[in-house]
Formats: sequence, C-alpha cells, structure tokens
Amino acid sequence: MRYIPDPYTIEIILTFLTFLGALAAGTGPRATMEGWVDGVWTLLPFMATLSGMLMAGDAIAKSPALMMTDVSLIPASWPAELREVIPLVETIG
Repeated sequence: MRYIPDPYTIEIILTFLTFLGALAAGTGPRATMEGWVDGVWTLLPFMATLSGMLMAGDAIAKSPALMMTDVSLIPASWPAELREVIPLVETIG
C-alpha cells in the first residue's frame, strides 16, 4: 500500500529543510526565525488572494452552466493537445 503524507507534514518538513538551508548559508538561528515570521505576515494578503482565486475557480469550474458547455465550441485554431485536455479536465473536475 502506498503512503501519501498529509500536506501539513510536507509543509513542516520543507520548513525544517529551509531553516537548515538558511543556517548552512551562514544566517543565525534568530535572524532566520525573524525572517520566517516577517515573511509569513508580509505574504498573508497575497496568500489570501490566491486562496480566494482557487476557491472561485473551482466553484466556477464545477458550476452546472460550465459543465454543460459544448466541447465543439473550442476554437479549431488552438493546439490539438489543448483541445484534448479541456474535455478531460471538465470531466474530472
């Protein structure tokens, strides 16, 4: 059986690896922690915006109006790979 770790576990591991990388680069532990805390609060509005965009995009993609769109409306000028992926994404989504 394959094990897929929880995203929070991955985040903790990546945070720890980044901290070790900063220490290896010569930054002190206190400066590294201050940079992490300052960075989190500085990026919070950006992260909130991206989260809102992802939720809105998911809601729009799963809406009944979009699910009923006709695949034949995809322009023929688009690359064949893109025209093949769009119905697949609509079906899975």
